[in-house]
Amino acid sequence: MKHYKALSFISENIKSKELVLAVVSKFPKALQFAGRLTADKEVVLSSISEYGLALQFASAEIKADKKVVLVALKQDAGAYQFIISEELKNDPEIRKAARLIR
Repeated sequence: MKHYKALSFISENIKSKELVLAVVSKFPKALQFAGRLTADKEVVLSSISEYGLALQFASAEIKADKKVVLVALKQDAGAYQFIISEELKNDPEIRKAARLIR
C-alpha cells in the first residue's frame, strides 16, 4: 500500500490539521484523503506546491482562489484542467502560467 493512502483509514473525527499537514508535506497525493481539510488553504498549498495536479482534490472554493491556482500551475501546468472557474480559466495570468499563451 502507498504510504499516503494510510490517511484514508483515519476517522474524520481525529484528522487534525497538523496531522494532515505532516502527511501531505511528505506525500502530496494524500490530499485526496484529507476530507474536510481539502478546503483548508494551508493544507492545499502544502500539497500542490510539491504536486500541482493535487489541485484536483481541493474543494471548489479553494480551486477558485487565484493564488492557489497559480501555485499549482507553477508546479505543473497540467493543473489547468482542474480549474473550475471560467473566469480563472480565461485570466491572462493563469493562461500564461499554464503556458497557453506567451
